[in-house]
Amino acid sequence: MSGQADSKEQFDCEQVEALLVAYYKGSLSSQPRRAVSRHLSGCDTCAFALREFNMLEAELRAEADRYQPRLSPDASQRIQEQVYRRMRLSLVWQRMFQVVKAGFAVASFIIIVGIFGIFAYQWLQFVANPTPVPGATFTEETAVPIQQDSPSVPEVVETAVPAPEIAPTTVPPEMPSVLPTLPSIAGDRPLAPLASNVPRYWQNLTSPMPGSAPQQITQAIVDAALAAETGVLSEHLVALGSSKQEPAIRLWRLFSRRCSNVITAEDFSYRQLPTGESSMTAVYIYHNDRYTGEIKFRFIDDNWYPVFSNPPYLNTCLKTRLVFPDQ
Repeated sequence: MSGQADSKEQFDCEQVEALLVAYYKGSLSSQPRRAVSRHLSGCDTCAFALREFNMLEAELRAEADRYQPRLSPDASQRIQEQVYRRMRLSLVWQRMFQVVKAGFAVASFIIIVGIFGIFAYQWLQFVANPTPVPGATFTEETAVPIQQDSPSVPEVVETAVPAPEIAPTTVPPEMPSVLPTLPSIAGDRPLAPLASNVPRYWQNLTSPMPGSAPQQITQAIVDAALAAETGVLSEHLVALGSSKQEPAIRLWRLFSRRCSNVITAEDFSYRQLPTGESSMTAVYIYHNDRYTGEIKFRFIDDNWYPVFSNPPYLNTCLKTRLVFPDQ
């Protein structure tokens, strides 16, 4: 029965656009996810939108990684000193182990030589004094005296041996306390999009909030959506272009129709992605410390403009039916 229900459920492009970000992040249940996958396999427009979102997400992550905080020179020096201290302690233990190992080898050699000497002495004693055979006699006349001429031993003359001279040891070169830092490729100026990647409709843009921060613009967009101010939304989303501006406005109007009487713009929190001096950033929309939506921005002509938007997706607002507003 569940297979028959899945085969009957079909999503159009507008419904897929509303669930595209949730599909990308893996937050959909199995049944809507299969329906979206089935639609993406047969719709080139929605598949292209998903690929574009993937490219923009990867671009933002790369920009965020470039501006991750780095260790200060003092912290790096302290870490290196701790590493060198542990290395010296490890060398001391290694040398001590080598000395103990060498001493054990010498002691083992001495014990083996001592045991061999004892057995050799016993054997020599047996050879020098054999056991007498029964019936044989031994008299003093038969004994042949052995004369041992002691050779003259030359006197040992003590001579003074000069002490060897110890050559001075060279001091090892000092290791640098801090590793040299590579020069920054981008410099201190913000990165601007290449001229070949700039659409034509970005050349004459007018910002409704000149000089405002991305967080303020995001809150203004949420406020305008909840107030059903389509004209204000159109002014804020002008950088999307005519082909994407109208679908984005329809998604925000759908969010307004669901949540206008349930929640306000002040109930959300707006957290900006730290990208440093980059020309790209993103503002994530949270509700009760839970991610609900996001807006991505580009810095164009000294102002921030939204280039991608994902309206908040709240379960409290989804109690109404999925009805898209009319044109």
